[in-house]
Amino acid sequence: MAVPCGRNDHILSPLGPNGTPLIVGILNDVTDRKLAEEQLGEGEARFRIFAEQSLLGIAVLQDDAICYVTGDPSALTHYEYRITTKSGDTRWAEQYSRAVEYGGRPADFGGGREAFTLSFRPRPRGRLKRRLLSAWPSHASRSWSRIWGAPQSTRRRRQGLRQRASPRPGFRATKAERMASTDLAFGSRDEHRAWLQNQGALPRGFRVGTAKLEFAPYELPNKPAKMNLTLVTLDEPTPDFAAVFTNNAFPGAPVKIGRRRLAEPHLSAILVNNKISNVCAPGGEETSERLCEELGKLLQVPGSAVLPCSTGVIGWRLPLESMLGALPSAVSALRADSALSAAAGIVTTDLYPKVRAAELLGGRIVGIAKGAGMIEPNLATMLVYVFTDLAVPRATLREMLPRVVGPSFNSMSIDSDTSTSDTVVLVSSGKVPCSDFAAFEAALLRVCQDLTEDIVRNGEGVRHVLRVEVSGAPSEALARGIGKAVVNAPLFKCAVAGNDPNVGRLVQAVGKYVGVAAPGVDLSNTSMRLGGVTIVEKAQFFLEPSKEAELVQHLKRAELYESKAAADGTFSPPVDFPPHERAVEVQIDLGIGSARAVVLGADLTHEYVSENADYRS
Repeated sequence: MAVPCGRNDHILSPLGPNGTPLIVGILNDVTDRKLAEEQLGEGEARFRIFAEQSLLGIAVLQDDAICYVTGDPSALTHYEYRITTKSGDTRWAEQYSRAVEYGGRPADFGGGREAFTLSFRPRPRGRLKRRLLSAWPSHASRSWSRIWGAPQSTRRRRQGLRQRASPRPGFRATKAERMASTDLAFGSRDEHRAWLQNQGALPRGFRVGTAKLEFAPYELPNKPAKMNLTLVTLDEPTPDFAAVFTNNAFPGAPVKIGRRRLAEPHLSAILVNNKISNVCAPGGEETSERLCEELGKLLQVPGSAVLPCSTGVIGWRLPLESMLGALPSAVSALRADSALSAAAGIVTTDLYPKVRAAELLGGRIVGIAKGAGMIEPNLATMLVYVFTDLAVPRATLREMLPRVVGPSFNSMSIDSDTSTSDTVVLVSSGKVPCSDFAAFEAALLRVCQDLTEDIVRNGEGVRHVLRVEVSGAPSEALARGIGKAVVNAPLFKCAVAGNDPNVGRLVQAVGKYVGVAAPGVDLSNTSMRLGGVTIVEKAQFFLEPSKEAELVQHLKRAELYESKAAADGTFSPPVDFPPHERAVEVQIDLGIGSARAVVLGADLTHEYVSENADYRS
């Protein structure tokens, strides 16, 4: 029997036993999520799930209330539900609720996958509070969960739900909140590339093409270099596009042009070159505009409808004549099958291409990214391009994109350096009607968060991904600042690289940041965990010999590859694919507020130094 639905002044909300409001069933597996999307169908979304201001997912009322969430359910702060007014219009209304119980790792339901249970107690205000409290009892709620696992009958699923115990009050997850929606593992380069090819199936209305060229840099003519030109075109010009750019005060010429392009009525193409970033180079803007004009002639579109992007060495000039000569090859290579060739074309020191996708509402979202070093973004990350055939208007895209980059690209740092070329572009071909912008934004966030974790894992010389969850903070800004202070702390990063659980460096990094950014904050209730192991409780260390071995094992398990020096004494990664998606899990609870943030970072390795000591060659 479906979860009953209560009605209060045209407000629909799922109600559990005894009339308690609840959202149930967390889907946290790729297969689960695909099944959920098939189950939801088009236009079925009834709820939007939030952590503070970050949209985590959507939910529907179908059989049980199915919650489709892209992040850690313990982060949920409230949800919105669709209401129908007396005039028949629909809009979203916020339900002021807090997650009061959170459970993880229950009994083995559906093939051993993790499942989570959430229950909500109302936290309404004003007149709505009086109405809701008259209908919803304030005593403790029971928790239900919809488990998606191995095929089983509806009766067996329901039996499993009834037999499952409620989570313990005050229970804390031992894992930091995941940013990515997947937990993948690959045994070879070919296996990974096959997965990327499938992910990269282009939305309708897009084509991509690449061309290669060789040139002698003007600044170092004795060092021949190679460059890729990557071209993305639309079958028809679109007015529906958005972009955000770096905050670096020395932006590249393409960034300056890109900001002007936002005022143009249509976008027809994106042209990306690697190897040279075209930053502060003589005649940089004129060179980029010339390339756009010549490409426009080949595509029969205005040059102002072409968006240029560059990445690579800062300060060098673009080899204009060589690039002009390669444009016809890029145009003739245009194909509408997969974005993988474009993802591979935009890389520099990346070990492998990055592609993520989502399908919903009969359409598709595909994102590609380039970024391996000089990454602590402000508004964006290195180079990211997201394409969709779902028809989302220009104004809506431009409202969504800043909201999405906050909990994704703005929540990572590899080396604390903000690039001069950071760009995120979102483009809709408008080929498929979009009936639910909330569902679209949730899927867009999922794609961007997946790409964020891919960028960090593929960072220059990265052997360990750091996933730092800061909770109990007085503000989200402080939580994110502490997270970035940890992932940018050189001593802690080096300790992680050596599989050395030197947790004193973790405490030092937190204390250093708070002492400068928020000196009045009381840290006496602070607790910290590494790999789920408590190391600090109420600002005191809790260390013992048995924990040391457990912490070392956690660090080694998160390692992507073993570091070994080559014959010439340099270090380089021995893999060009991600063996797994595990991370060093750090949890910091200040115990003084409700704000939280998750920040991704990386260790500091021999491989990073080798890469950047001789980058231009």
